[in-house]
Amino acid sequence: MKRPNAAGIPKHVSASKAIAMRQRFVGQLALEQMPRLVDQLAHKGGAVAVELEAGKDAAGLAWLRGRIEGNLSLTCQRGLHPFPWSCVVQTGLRLVASEAEEEKAMKETEATLIEDDQLLLRDLVEDEILLALPIVPRCDDPDCAKQL
Repeated sequence: MKRPNAAGIPKHVSASKAIAMRQRFVGQLALEQMPRLVDQLAHKGGAVAVELEAGKDAAGLAWLRGRIEGNLSLTCQRGLHPFPWSCVVQTGLRLVASEAEEEKAMKETEATLIEDDQLLLRDLVEDEILLALPIVPRCDDPDCAKQL
């Protein structure tokens, strides 16, 4: 992943422009800008590094691909203490313009419905991280609960 810049990741961009210009978005996204994710974390500070690119494939289908990396603090459900969790998410989303197109695309790949030509980058990053979180977060120490 390229080194993130200080500019951050925009909240939203024009989907048609991003796709047509094959725009890249590289930067840091503060955890505090992702309220649904922050509710799941033991410590709320920090950021994730994000690299996203929009475009079309050879068949003319729109997509958003990228990588999200960062260290998050989760609460171990065995010992009820914070522990570091390394978040590395590779994402590849088909961008679709209608619910019918979304339903068809979902049979083959992950799809995201674009409404009002808005590509909600921060929400998409937050969604991808939330989907990657372990269902039951646990640290690597199987005896941590005995230390309570």
